[in-house]
Parts: sequence; C-alpha cells; structure tokens
Amino acid sequence: MSTTTAASISDAYDVLASLYGLIALTCVVQVYRIARRTPKHVGFFTTQQVFHLANLFTSTARACAFFGRSAIEKTHTINAIVNDGPGLVFLSTYAGLVLFWSDIYHAARGEAARTRRARTTFYAVNVVAYATELGIWSLMAFGKEKWRGDALERASSGTLAFASASVALAFAFYGSKLYVMLREFPEGLTTRAKKIREIGSVTAVCVTAFAVRCVVLFLATGGEAKYAVDVYASKTMNVAYYVAVEILPSALVLYVLRKLPPKRARAASFADEDGDASARAEEADTLRHPLVVDSDDDESDDEDADAMGS
Repeated sequence: MSTTTAASISDAYDVLASLYGLIALTCVVQVYRIARRTPKHVGFFTTQQVFHLANLFTSTARACAFFGRSAIEKTHTINAIVNDGPGLVFLSTYAGLVLFWSDIYHAARGEAARTRRARTTFYAVNVVAYATELGIWSLMAFGKEKWRGDALERASSGTLAFASASVALAFAFYGSKLYVMLREFPEGLTTRAKKIREIGSVTAVCVTAFAVRCVVLFLATGGEAKYAVDVYASKTMNVAYYVAVEILPSALVLYVLRKLPPKRARAASFADEDGDASARAEEADTLRHPLVVDSDDDESDDEDADAMGS
C-alpha cells in the first residue's frame, strides 16, 4: 500500500472517529438537558435518557476504536471485542426502543399478556446474542489455529446478522402497528400528524439500516474478503458501512428525539396539595416516554391527550 493511500485511509478513519465523537457529545447534551427538565419524582433515569446513554457508550467506543486502531489491531481477540462489542450494544439499544414501542401498543390495546411475551422475547434474544459472542471471544483468546480464528469470526458475523434481522423485523412489525394505530386517532388532534411522522421516519430509517447491516454481515459469514466487516481490512467498504448502518441512523433518530419532555411541575404540586399520588405516578410515566413527548411550547398536548383517552 502506498504512503498516499495509507494516509487517505487514516484520514477517513479519523473523520469517522470525529463523527462518532460528535454523536457522543450530542447524547451527553441531551441527557443533561433532560435531567434539568424532568422533576426528581420521575426517577434516576428516564427511558429517553437510557437510550441516549446507550448511544453514548456505542459512539464513544467506536470513536476510541478508530482513533486507536494501530494499537488495537495488534491483538486478534481485543480487535474482535472492540469491533463486535459496540455493535452488539448498538443492536440492544434500538431493540430496547422497539420494546418500548411494543409496550405502548399492547398497553393501548389492553394486551398485558402480549407485553410480557414481547419482553421475554427481547431478553431471550439479547441473552443468546451476548452469551454467543462471549463464548466466541473466549475461544478466540485460547485458540491458536488460524482456521479456527476465521471460523469464529464468521460465527460472530452470523450472530450479529441474526440479531440485526431480529431488530429490523421488530421495527417493521411494531412501527407499522403504531403507525396504523396513530392514524386511527381523531384527525383534529394537533400532535397526531407529528407522531405519525416520528414513528414513520424512525421505522423507515431503522428497518433500512438494520436490513443492510444484516445482509453485509451475512455475506461476511461466507469468508469472502471483499465482504469482511473489519475496520482494518476492507477500508472503503467499512467507511461506507459504518456511515450507513450506525452514524446516519443515529443522527436521524437523535434529530427526531431532539425535543425535551414538557415542563409539568404542576403534577408534583397536585400530589403535594391534594394528596393524589396517582397524579405524580401518571406524570412520571408521561415524562419517561421517548417519541411520545413534545416540548412545552406546544400548549395543545394536554388537550390532545384528553381526546386520545376519550
């Protein structure tokens, strides 16, 4: 490889690291802004904060991997953990968002049993994926034969491909269900169109990103070098890969989630003055919901909520 080519690749990875760093910084700002906005009775972290914190971990890990690639690539096992570990957390992060959507959908339909089944499926898929990857990493650490290392890398790609397909299908299923449910609400609701756009855009972006991720990872299981997903192998493909399946989806979803929860301090005062604990619980639950809250500038939110509940 020529010096010029190596320099251009290095510059490309530095740009990727910077983009991941920008996403991480955005997540930090959002967590801080939500913490300042939400009252203490909401709890330690809201659902939206947990989502941002998980994104923060993934983006920070990716940024460090790209900046420190020369040191990481020297150890095969560490290289695998640094490459695949954040990807697995990224999948869990967005699977958690789908789980939240399933809670909203089944709760609206009074299907408590289906909510429990969705949660069981979520935890089962995550446990299997993490256990499989931990086993693969352990075998990589103790295996010395090259063929074994190649086989384990393909097995890791297959595990992530399966997880990616599961998340893509879950987004398609619950995103479409929520989209249809929202369209059934009265057309006069001010926030109806906004919620439809949010759910529709996030569903389209995430289904596309995780489907592409699944296809690329599946091709990588075939052992073809040109399809390898490794930040130190197929350079051009990996730049396009990480932009398409992580950076762009994260940026678009963070844009959709840019609004803060509404200022609703009155719920706490109601609970204090009237002794109505249910008001506090209901208010806390409202503030926990990502993709279903708006900024306090929209004065029609309360009227819309009443109309939806009627």
